[in-house]
Amino acid sequence: MAEPTKAEIVTALPEAPQGSLLESAIRAAHAGTLSSAEVVRTLATGKIAVPSKAEVRDSLSDLRAVVLDKDGKSFLAVFSTVERAQALRNMAAYCVLVDALTVLQSLDADLGVVINPGTDVVMEISADGVRRIVQQFGAAGETHEAVPN
Repeated sequence: MAEPTKAEIVTALPEAPQGSLLESAIRAAHAGTLSSAEVVRTLATGKIAVPSKAEVRDSLSDLRAVVLDKDGKSFLAVFSTVERAQALRNMAAYCVLVDALTVLQSLDADLGVVINPGTDVVMEISADGVRRIVQQFGAAGETHEAVPN
C-alpha cells in the first residue's frame, strides 16, 4: 500500500476505549455543528487505525487491509481508534495506527474509505472524495505504530 517504513510494535492497549479528535469531529458533523470540511481536515491531519489480516512488522507493505463492499463499491475499513478496530477482529487479527494521509495516498483510484463501519460514528468517503483529500492536503508523514488487534 505504501513505501516501506519502520513500524513501532505496541503490545499493550489502553484498558478503556478512548475517544479521538476524528471521532468527536464525526459526531459533531452528524449533529450539524461541524462542517464536513472540518471533519476532512481532522482526518487528514490525524492517525487512523487500519485492521490488517497479516502482521505488520517492518513496513506498511506488509499490511493486508480489510475491504468492504457496499452497493457495488469498495471501501477500505479504518477506525478512529484501535479499540474500535476490535469490531473486525474476526477478519483481521492485527491493526496498524498510521497517519491518515499515508493510507489515503496509497489507495487504488476506485477504493473509498469507511471510518468506523458498523458503529454509530460511521463516515464514508467515496473514491473521488479520497482523491480530493489527497490533492488538497498533499504529502503525508511516514509515522505509524503496529498494534495487535
